[in-house]
Amino acid sequence: RGHRDAPVLVAGACAASMIVFGVPACLAPSAWVALGGYLLNAMFVNWNTSAVYAGLAQITPNAARAQVMAVHTILSGLVALTAGNFMVGALSDYVFAGPTGIAPALGTVFLLCGLGSLVSFMAARSAYREAAKALEASEGEA
Repeated sequence: RGHRDAPVLVAGACAASMIVFGVPACLAPSAWVALGGYLLNAMFVNWNTSAVYAGLAQITPNAARAQVMAVHTILSGLVALTAGNFMVGALSDYVFAGPTGIAPALGTVFLLCGLGSLVSFMAARSAYREAAKALEASEGEA
């Protein structure tokens, strides 16, 4: 309420949760500690979907919303389900080789993707606010 860029802030919080909860969960000393970290991370990361869809609806003209949502859904699936898995596998095979390499590989992907997302979202805040304001003004005139 009162924040035109709220979807960006929520998505940024999701990215931060990957760093704060996801990375330590990957490197946790016990399964129970890891489970706690993953549960906390999942709670925040699941907010991302609704924040992104609300945000896209807030800055996309009515006539293009369905197409923009479809492209976002396809690209999100391709990146999350393909590139993320590939990165974890490649890191565990070539960088963190060995029987326990999956944990630091997953932690590295959480860290890099979380940092990249957080920086991107925070850098986009002002442009997002302007786009939302411009769309509100143009729809108000119509």
